[in-house]
Amino acid sequence: MDGAHEVPELQLSPIDIRRAVLATFFRAGGGPLTIGEVVRRTLEDEGVDLALLPGVNPRRRVSDMMRYQVREGRAEAVGRGTYRPLLHRFSDSTVRRCLRWRTVAARRNRHPRWVRLGRALP
Repeated sequence: MDGAHEVPELQLSPIDIRRAVLATFFRAGGGPLTIGEVVRRTLEDEGVDLALLPGVNPRRRVSDMMRYQVREGRAEAVGRGTYRPLLHRFSDSTVRRCLRWRTVAARRNRHPRWVRLGRALP
């Protein structure tokens, strides 16, 4: 992997992971992708190795994300384990945020206290 796509020492939040996965679909032109292709392309294109994240299996993680998008009417399942996002159902700002997710994650890591103050603290 070249240095342009690596995500060095970023603390990824769940929204960063979701945006990286959706960016994979957007960069592929919204064409149908299998879960395996999404996992591979997320590593190659976005620099996020879903297998290294704690929790569930990477294929399960992508499947859960895309099933949610299907339920919300923003994607369709075109076959077993194959999804196509309905690009016209995503706002321009959502697409932009997904394609620029690294910038937001880096900003959050530079200013963690500032971001935390915006949320309810326990």
